[in-house]
Amino acid sequence: LSFSLPLRQLASGVGRGGEWLAGCRGRSGKMPTHQSELEEKKRQLQAIKERRERRSRERAAKASSDAPTTALEALKDFKLPKLDRTGKLTMTKIEPFEEKRNPYVAIEPSEKVGYDREVQTEIAGIEAPEILKDGALDEMREKEEKLIKTTEELQAEIAARDKAIAEIKAGGKKKDKKKKIPVLSDEERSSILNEAEFGAFFSKTSKTMELVLQANETFDPTVDYTYDPNSGEKRDKGADIEMSVEYHSEKFSTGRTVTALDYNSKHKELLCAAYNSNPDDPLSPDGIVLVWNKKDKSGTPFFSFECQSAVLSCRFSPFMPNVIVGGTYSGEVVLWDNRTSKRTPVQRSSISTEQGQASHTHPVYCLDIVGTQNAHFLVTASTDAKMCNWDLDTLTAPQDTLELQSTTNKPLAATAFSFPNNDSNNFVCGTEDGSIYQCSRHGSKAGVGTPFSRGIGVRAQAAPPPGHHGPVTGVDFFRASQEFSHLFLTSSTDWTVKLWTYKKLDAPLYTFDTSEDYVYDVAWSPKNPAVFALVNGAGCLDIWNINSDIEEPIVHMVIDEGKEGLNCLKWSHDGKELAIGTASGRVLVYRVSDALAKPENMAKEVEALKGRLNEMEEALSEAQDAVGSSAGSL
Repeated sequence: LSFSLPLRQLASGVGRGGEWLAGCRGRSGKMPTHQSELEEKKRQLQAIKERRERRSRERAAKASSDAPTTALEALKDFKLPKLDRTGKLTMTKIEPFEEKRNPYVAIEPSEKVGYDREVQTEIAGIEAPEILKDGALDEMREKEEKLIKTTEELQAEIAARDKAIAEIKAGGKKKDKKKKIPVLSDEERSSILNEAEFGAFFSKTSKTMELVLQANETFDPTVDYTYDPNSGEKRDKGADIEMSVEYHSEKFSTGRTVTALDYNSKHKELLCAAYNSNPDDPLSPDGIVLVWNKKDKSGTPFFSFECQSAVLSCRFSPFMPNVIVGGTYSGEVVLWDNRTSKRTPVQRSSISTEQGQASHTHPVYCLDIVGTQNAHFLVTASTDAKMCNWDLDTLTAPQDTLELQSTTNKPLAATAFSFPNNDSNNFVCGTEDGSIYQCSRHGSKAGVGTPFSRGIGVRAQAAPPPGHHGPVTGVDFFRASQEFSHLFLTSSTDWTVKLWTYKKLDAPLYTFDTSEDYVYDVAWSPKNPAVFALVNGAGCLDIWNINSDIEEPIVHMVIDEGKEGLNCLKWSHDGKELAIGTASGRVLVYRVSDALAKPENMAKEVEALKGRLNEMEEALSEAQDAVGSSAGSL
């Protein structure tokens, strides 16, 4: 074959071999010989090989120049999750930093190479960049897949939360299918019911459920909507108080007498009542304390505690509302804690009669907790002429004792005492013989001080007569105002109640003597400065307002036609309720009208009380002068 073609023309004609052969045939008119065809084929193969090598080098150079130089450029195709302004999660592509190039530098354009089917082969001999070596790209892809998976899980969690919120707004979540409750055998049920832990749990939760079911009662049937307090119309005596609730338990309180009452200072709805023994049931505990809950309408005690001796006094701790302390007929001082499941005392004092024993050995009628949150004490007094100070953490033995003896060394059997407001040292003590004494727990005047006298006139050299003709049953200091904290009341079996001032010892300021039987208890209102209440053995409840009248009580109520005596009473802390304990074991709670519980104009009531006290002092002074002048004439 006697012709030659340029290599470029040959390369461009390779793909069109049929046309090239036709051209050859057209010029010579004959087909090329076999030898020439082989040589021509060799040249073509050599040209193709050279062309492939050249193109391989070009692709390698281009790949080297385009390879990413930083990790950020390598991740330019990766997408990361991002929250938009609406809170929706989207996938955002990472934009690599662009290099700033000099616009004045001329760079030759790279040669554009065309490819056909024959030359599209794999790159051979080109070394991969560092970022693509050792499976780095696979690792990046794996991380990207994990990130995408995490993003999808997060989106699914957000969607589930939104769905739950929508369901709650629409009416709450759909209840799960009820699980099948296993059926217990008789032995298993009996075993569970007999467990002490289950009994305590059931008792506590059942009381809570009863309170919840009864919590919707809001109507007050005792409200008088027809009465206008500004009209001047006088109401019937007894209209200022209305019966609220009666507490009585056939199981616990039948045949017993209520001996003491106290309201809880923190949980206002709780009222504790102490009871003596039931002579008709010798197998029952001698003494019990029941805690009644105003919110519980079931008629059963909220808590019940018992003791081996009749309980004569009880008190909620004002600093630990779960603790109740009591004084007993045997002389024991006991403590109950409603946090435990025990009905018996968790602490008790000793009643040993050994020589030098400091505890009480006679009935404990007087009991109170005085002091502050960080320094408070239990103070008790008994008919054994002894006063004891106790630490509530341990009642094994008192911290110190005080012998109650008169100036003539006569033992004083304490039956009632009371501490003034904000004073834990000084107190007034009433005794079995009717005497009333100033006393102090500690200090230079510790012990029994000067007695109060019921006599009128200048004292003679002989011993003054005692404050009452009979045993003192109650003593209570003024509570409504610190200004009159020197005032106190005493009650006695001599059918009287007397008003005293701590500043004057020779005679009471006034004597209220309208009662027709033994007066068993008296108490000031904690909020109204001029109001106090008393109960007597004839079943009468009398409420006095000193500013209104000192001759007759404003409320005189005979309970159950006087069939049973009233033994004790207690005002609630807000003065809106008055609890009364009866001789038949009933606790009667009366609701007091707002006007009687707390006056609207306190300053006016205080000024009126000052005026009334001045009148009493003037009358007492005139009586003393008259007695003195008559004695002088004799």
